[in-house]
Amino acid sequence: GGYIKGANLGVGCAAFAFILSDEAFGSLPSRTIDRGGFSYEDIKVGDILRINNNSHFVIVLQISSGGVTVAEANYNKSVHWGRAISVADIMTADFLVTRYPDGYTENDHADDTAQEGTEGPLGWTLTNAGVLTISGTGDMPEYTETSRPTWDPYIDKINTIIIENGITSIGSYAFYNCRTLAGLELPEGVRKIGAYAFYNCRNMEKINIPLAAAELNTGLFLNGDRLREIAFGQCRHISDLISVLNHELWLTIDFPQTDGDTERARLILPDFQYEYIEDTPARQFHQVNYGTGHIFRQCVGNSEIDFRRYDEIFYLTRREDAAATVLLLAVSRLEYPYKLGGQQRENYLDYIRGHLLWAAEYFMEKNEPEKIRLFADWGLFTAENLPEVLAAAQKRRKTEIASLLMDYQHKHFGGKKKKTFEL
Repeated sequence: GGYIKGANLGVGCAAFAFILSDEAFGSLPSRTIDRGGFSYEDIKVGDILRINNNSHFVIVLQISSGGVTVAEANYNKSVHWGRAISVADIMTADFLVTRYPDGYTENDHADDTAQEGTEGPLGWTLTNAGVLTISGTGDMPEYTETSRPTWDPYIDKINTIIIENGITSIGSYAFYNCRTLAGLELPEGVRKIGAYAFYNCRNMEKINIPLAAAELNTGLFLNGDRLREIAFGQCRHISDLISVLNHELWLTIDFPQTDGDTERARLILPDFQYEYIEDTPARQFHQVNYGTGHIFRQCVGNSEIDFRRYDEIFYLTRREDAAATVLLLAVSRLEYPYKLGGQQRENYLDYIRGHLLWAAEYFMEKNEPEKIRLFADWGLFTAENLPEVLAAAQKRRKTEIASLLMDYQHKHFGGKKKKTFEL
């Protein structure tokens, strides 16, 4: 396809993506589009994305409204097929490589119904694009590993599930083994989620648990290898649900107040690893944990969160976890300061102050100007550190962030003094 960013050869993840692209597109020339120059709707099957802070190539295999499915090499030192990446993460890609001619459009009847059926009082349709829509009024039937819903023969084609208002329960094993599902939003009327409803949904990255969902059964997220973002309508059954997930988690929890309002907390739980060590004389095995994640999880109960303890052990994540995890944990607690004490707030602010340029550059690369705005609201910029952050934004051509910083500079520090000359 020609040169890409000045190079026409690659190794590892680049070589793998280019080989697949050449097989699909032959000698069609390539075009490179930088971040900001393309929308999610512009991405097509076969396009190559540069992700992970300009360090990794993936090639798109499938597209849904919730994200894309990709193939990649050098993924944990191997070739990997079928990883799901959310829309939000895709839009932080540094650039897109496409072999489609400029102005190319598709008309493949993606939104046409490919399959349809009924389940008890509910009906469902599946489009050519892999969108399963379930509608109707009432409870979804219960299923098992062997007694399956009528959409199950097409389970490997489903990448997006839309559950419409009116449905009041999710049946046990309803979406068992739906490995291409990237994310799911449940309507607020869902009161019950059956056992193992999302068992083996290995590529699902996010889900919400509605406020009304009082009955949450066992094994919902078993083998949810990529499930990272879970939003809870209230603090209920949290510890039980996340007990099978030892990777990094982002929890959003709403706490209904007596006045009818809602307070929100957002908690980052770092990952941890474990192994079982045999105590031979006692003929017993003991679990040994590595990493801070298991300690942070001890702060999360089924019906309450020990916020004081969670904030007190911030020093542990500073000492042991990746810098990005530490930063996101601090920013999340400051942005949603439910039950955050004054001294703990200062501890989080002190960490960001001590790493301000790197923290600002991190969110610039993630294309999250709202986080830079929060830094300004928290008074983290000074006359001394602001010019360096502004220069970083200008270097990256982040015009929205640069404009925000220049306005802050003018308002708080009067801008730069004009030079005067005496004759």
